[in-house]
Amino acid sequence: MAEMIDAEHASRRTTGIEIRRAPYQFSGSFYEACDCLTVCPCWTGGDPDDGHCTGVFAWEIDQGAIDGIDMAGLRAVSVSYHAGFRGDDAKQRVVLFIDEIASQKQSEALVAALTGSLGGPLQELARLMGELLDVQTANIVIRHEGRFSTLSVGRRILVESAATEGPDGRRMTLNNGKLGEVLGSPAEIGESWRFRVGLAAFGMEMDLRGRSAMKGHFSYVHAL
Repeated sequence: MAEMIDAEHASRRTTGIEIRRAPYQFSGSFYEACDCLTVCPCWTGGDPDDGHCTGVFAWEIDQGAIDGIDMAGLRAVSVSYHAGFRGDDAKQRVVLFIDEIASQKQSEALVAALTGSLGGPLQELARLMGELLDVQTANIVIRHEGRFSTLSVGRRILVESAATEGPDGRRMTLNNGKLGEVLGSPAEIGESWRFRVGLAAFGMEMDLRGRSAMKGHFSYVHAL
């Protein structure tokens, strides 16, 4: 069963993120999907297709550390909602899931980094944060097999997608996208045949087909 991490600390973040700055250097793979049509306008600097966007961002860490704490082998998933252009005025409502195998120290470090509170390249996440609704642990499973990818977070999140190929059989990619700094570049363009979010308690619940999906590699370095 998922359980909330440091509920009191999380609740204090609901009106904004305090930047305290700490070093980090970690890298791995990202997987992103949302309820917009391919390609999500957040990647290209436009307004969401329906005027609002619910997105799922997954990080799978291969190696690295946050504030001296090893992060290798851990996963984290952010589920966010915002209305209008993804800019200063589109404050996101976020639920953050941390890998159930993470220790308390690892969990706290991941939450700090992925809410932007440690500064560096991830600080944009703090700028966009309107309300951190909850932080939970969960069984996070990410699989990539050729063109096909699957993400599950317990029984509440399920994304299944395939990378899009061009006429020469190579996968289509987007370089230097607007989300490149907080995710990665280039990003493979794909389409989901299942995008299910079951977070009714937070106003985020849907089960859709044929929506945007992107994946690639990230590398974050912040040295004080």
